[in-house]
Amino acid sequence: PAEQILADLEPEEVAVEVMAHLVGATMAEDDIALLAVHRQVEGASDPLVLHLPAQPDALARLRSAARRWLAANGAEGEEVDEILLAVAEASTNVVEHAYGPGGGELAVRFELADGVVTITVRDHGHWREARGTNRGRGLLIMERCTDDVRIHRDADGTTVVLRHAIAGEGKP
Repeated sequence: PAEQILADLEPEEVAVEVMAHLVGATMAEDDIALLAVHRQVEGASDPLVLHLPAQPDALARLRSAARRWLAANGAEGEEVDEILLAVAEASTNVVEHAYGPGGGELAVRFELADGVVTITVRDHGHWREARGTNRGRGLLIMERCTDDVRIHRDADGTTVVLRHAIAGEGKP
């Protein structure tokens, strides 16, 4: 739904999307004012659930939303960078390998329980071979950046589950 997509954008991006939907390429006859507010959530929040097109330009929205959610849930500095790198590897694999030219959906869920962030990256595609040579370091990167990596492939697609303890929240 549009509400979910807009909720995951920065205020400036929301304004662009709303204006494009309401006005499009039509020349406005009068001034238009639009107020978009970003509410910063303090403390632990509900899970972050994103459903994005499996396209390279969606990855920036994913990183932005994930960074805000992680910060609101106590992750800091290097651990945020590690988590984002692992999520980027898993998500980029969806964009590159899960779907053909027709595209598909990238579903990502972040949740925090007992000091551990669990990120689930899901697609409903069918794995395609890598294009090019000297590739295939994504799994190693995910393993080095998180505490646990699980991958499940079946006829309905691929699910990658990443777990990372947050410092001060169950991690030394």
